[in-house]
Amino acid sequence: MRPTKLTVQGLTAFRKPVEVDFTDLDLFAITGPTGAGKSSLVDAITYALFGQAPRVGRSVRELISQGEDRLKVSLEFTVRGDSYRIFRESGRKSQRPPQLERFDKAAGEWRSEEVDRVRDTNAFIERLLHMDYEAFIRSVLLPQGEFQEFLAGDRDQRRRVLDGLLRLGVYGDMQRAANAIAARQNQDATRIAARLEGELANATPAALKEAKKEQADRQAEAKKAKSAREALEGARLTAETLSGARDQQRTAAAAPSTAEKGLSEAKEAAQTGEAKAEAVRKKVAALTERLEANAFDADEYLRYREAKRIADDLTEDEKALAELDRERGTLDSQVTAATAVAEKAASAHEKAEKAASEADEALDAAGRAHA
Repeated sequence: MRPTKLTVQGLTAFRKPVEVDFTDLDLFAITGPTGAGKSSLVDAITYALFGQAPRVGRSVRELISQGEDRLKVSLEFTVRGDSYRIFRESGRKSQRPPQLERFDKAAGEWRSEEVDRVRDTNAFIERLLHMDYEAFIRSVLLPQGEFQEFLAGDRDQRRRVLDGLLRLGVYGDMQRAANAIAARQNQDATRIAARLEGELANATPAALKEAKKEQADRQAEAKKAKSAREALEGARLTAETLSGARDQQRTAAAAPSTAEKGLSEAKEAAQTGEAKAEAVRKKVAALTERLEANAFDADEYLRYREAKRIADDLTEDEKALAELDRERGTLDSQVTAATAVAEKAASAHEKAEKAASEADEALDAAGRAHA
């Protein structure tokens, strides 16, 4: 930040408007008798930027010239090639919001920045300068009394002044905190080292080898136990499968017997029905021949009607016989299916017995391994 123009009015010795132009000055000195207003110029610059001054802090009303009601300060300055202008005004009873402007080079005029409140303006200045009020008065402006002490004092006095100006005590506090942390870490390291020496006193190569061997033995035992558990689980599943297969075998074994019995009964019923049907057919044929050979005879006609009724009954018997044939076909299919189930059950039974034998062998092996 570089000041280019300062305008002051109503501030201590500067009752009337005073303008100080720094534009063409690379290096300058402010001189004059006591009370001429040298420190007031420094107060005006800091007040314009931050709204407070080194001598009075935020009580800037104390800087108002005697007999005046208000003080006004305007400061133009440049930062990284851009020009800014800030205006502040305070009265004995009130103050106006600051006004901040930036010079638009393209338009050749001052344009207002969008900051209205005092807090927003101060925050904008701090971001622009990369420092707050405390940093500014310690790095840019050196108060008059401390400057004299710095010039005339010895090494310790100058160090004390610099510590106060730059707040170097913060780094001393950080160093002390770091030393305390380092001391605690060293104590922890010493304690851990002592514990390790006690715990690992017997950690010889031979002990390490023995520990590895013991670990390998335990891993082998764990593996055997796992195999035994798997074998037991397999045996349990095999036993369940065998039990189911035996139930299926018993069911399948009973199915052919039941089917054969039903088939035999159906065959007997069919044979009986066929014999009855054949006898009735013969009787009807004989009656028909007699009717054709002789004239109408009422008795013969009645016998014919009776034979016809019997023939009708025979038709029903034939239907029943056909149903019996269908049932016999169904029974044949059931016998075939039952035979297939029985064969599968026998095969499953054989496999289940083989699996049970293998499970017994695995259990014996697991028992021997565990022993």
